[in-house]
Amino acid sequence: MEMDHRMVTLVDRAMTGGCEFVCDGQVIDFKPKQVERGVAQVVAEWMWRTNKLMVHTTDGRFVHRVAIKQPPEELVTRLGEEIGDDSPIEIDVTRLEGTDIEAFAPDRGAVVVRQLRVPREDFANQAGTTTGSFGKG
Repeated sequence: MEMDHRMVTLVDRAMTGGCEFVCDGQVIDFKPKQVERGVAQVVAEWMWRTNKLMVHTTDGRFVHRVAIKQPPEELVTRLGEEIGDDSPIEIDVTRLEGTDIEAFAPDRGAVVVRQLRVPREDFANQAGTTTGSFGKG
């Protein structure tokens, strides 16, 4: 794939700014309240292909937080029309950002904590050293 360093504009669909990601060791951030930011097209394409800044929305979707404003036609052909969807979203803050864990662990909320009985004679094996002294002797 040929690297394309033309500039494109990313749009924060949450309309809040205050997020960042790292690409090739460089931090690319949206300052608080910053809704648009210019980046090289190769960065935008990498971000889209690696699913950086994916979030859950309050209407139950798992989407890219950023979109590409008026994306070039060849980019739309490679990545799909959704890269240009800059409609506002509301982030579901009760869910883990950047992962779709529910797709892989549907029983995540059904965790049960159980207390195990440990025989008293086994305590010494769990607590580390049982005797010792410190200080000047």
